[in-house]
Amino acid sequence: MIDHNLIASATGSRGENLNGTLTVGQNLNSRRYRSLSGQGEGLIAPVPLAIENTVSQTGLEFKSLRHIESYFGQGELNLYNQLYLSAGVRNDGFSTFGASQRRHNFYKASAAWTVSNLLDGGDQTGLLSFAKLRAAYGETGREPDVYAALNALSTIVQFGSGYGDALKSSIGGVPGITSSTRFGNPALRPELQREVEFGGDFGFLNQKADLSVVGYNKKSSDVILPITVNSGSTGFLSAFQNAGALSNKGVELTLNVRPFTTQNLAWEVGVQYGRNKGNVTNLGGAEIFDLLEGFGASEAEGADVLGYAPGVIIGTAFVHCGRGTQSTVPGIAGGLVSQDIDALCAATPGGYKNGALFLAPNGLPITDPQVRVLGDPHPRYTMSYTSSLKIRNRVTLSGLLDVRKGGDVYNGTRGALYVFGTHVDTDRRSTQGQYGVNYDTKRYPDVAGPGAGVVGLKTPQDWENWMSIVGTGGGFSGPSEQFMEDGSFAKLRELSLTFSLDQPFVKNLTGFSSLDFRVSGRDLKTWTNYRGVDPEVNNAGSEYLTQGLDWFANPQTRSFVISFSLNR
Repeated sequence: MIDHNLIASATGSRGENLNGTLTVGQNLNSRRYRSLSGQGEGLIAPVPLAIENTVSQTGLEFKSLRHIESYFGQGELNLYNQLYLSAGVRNDGFSTFGASQRRHNFYKASAAWTVSNLLDGGDQTGLLSFAKLRAAYGETGREPDVYAALNALSTIVQFGSGYGDALKSSIGGVPGITSSTRFGNPALRPELQREVEFGGDFGFLNQKADLSVVGYNKKSSDVILPITVNSGSTGFLSAFQNAGALSNKGVELTLNVRPFTTQNLAWEVGVQYGRNKGNVTNLGGAEIFDLLEGFGASEAEGADVLGYAPGVIIGTAFVHCGRGTQSTVPGIAGGLVSQDIDALCAATPGGYKNGALFLAPNGLPITDPQVRVLGDPHPRYTMSYTSSLKIRNRVTLSGLLDVRKGGDVYNGTRGALYVFGTHVDTDRRSTQGQYGVNYDTKRYPDVAGPGAGVVGLKTPQDWENWMSIVGTGGGFSGPSEQFMEDGSFAKLRELSLTFSLDQPFVKNLTGFSSLDFRVSGRDLKTWTNYRGVDPEVNNAGSEYLTQGLDWFANPQTRSFVISFSLNR
């Protein structure tokens, strides 16, 4: 990577009450990437698992080059040491932008008013010892993938199932090239994110307590999505388009209190609260956009869905009352004629609740083949509690407790263990199980339909059939809805104890002014009703949009650290 920055700034003032700064600059950036890999097909012998032990080998190479040319400017004003104004603009030109959309502007502006400087001259004393109000607006962009705006030919595009039947561009020793399956878009623009933020910072009781309040509204437009195109007329399967839009609104609160601050004892307590609400508002005409993060839409998959937060979990569910479902029902008309599920629910003695689990005459639920939103992995809110106690400036004890309320998790591990017969729930195979009475009542408290009141699981063989690899109650063939769980938790994230030594002998022995010895532990304890190992696990990793997909994933590691620090 080559990066070049040229910056010029000028400052000026009109007395003590007006100060200003103007900054302009240029940025040039060039990023070159190259990757080499090898691929082999068809093992000659069972071992070793090496490319040399394959029938055919193919060398793969990928290279990319991106150029960026940017110009920017920003102005700042300080009025009466209490009102601060700034505004700026950045013009970016990326080689990854479409040929007709090479350059784009991004704007920002902010204002802050330190009210306490007007009230008390800035001495930060009294009941309201500090107060600042602030507002900001900013725009940022996200560049398209490299070469997404171009149409190019390739020798490595393959067609097939992935199990050794690949159709390559070169066949029988005759070389060939083919186009990509994705159509390049010469009008591709960067994704645009606009954010408005309002907030305030306050200090109380001679700064013994401080409070920060922030509210924000982020809107993303021109989100780049691979939209399906007519392959018959274009020769391509999809094309990148600026088709998506979404929003995120939220609030963040931070409160710090210092009850004791003396030479021998200092205690500080802090609380942080955060809440975010996301909403997908446009998917280029589609209702659901599969993010391909998970195990497939028939099981549990991450997706963007209109009207929901980005990255919700979709999959299949059981049939429920009140959804207008038409479905065949085992035990009614030979299971061949589609039935009005709501009408069958209405015939339940005593009536039914909307959303109740529908039970067939055999007392068991049936699968609804329609893919639905099963849960939102994002928490309703998060909180953190911190505390730090310092004694005689020698010993510091601190701790951090993290809390997450809400957030759904797909416990695919539990579903798989049902099939294997090794989950603790399968120990009850010698007892009877009845939906709505003594089986899965937390997930399905209300039931209706002709099977309400019928014991569906009577014998060990019934349990085995229900949870088998082809059974509706297992994790391989059954609806993933039954393995969705609440991922709320409280975690003792960290405890630490620090000893500080600054006596003369430290400098005489080491030449440094002080020595810090610290012992800490992380992820020490978790309190949760989640039935898996850890509600924070995610198969795709934390960098993916969709969280809450648990399939034999490793939990957060508990760690203990001992460290020494020498300070000059």
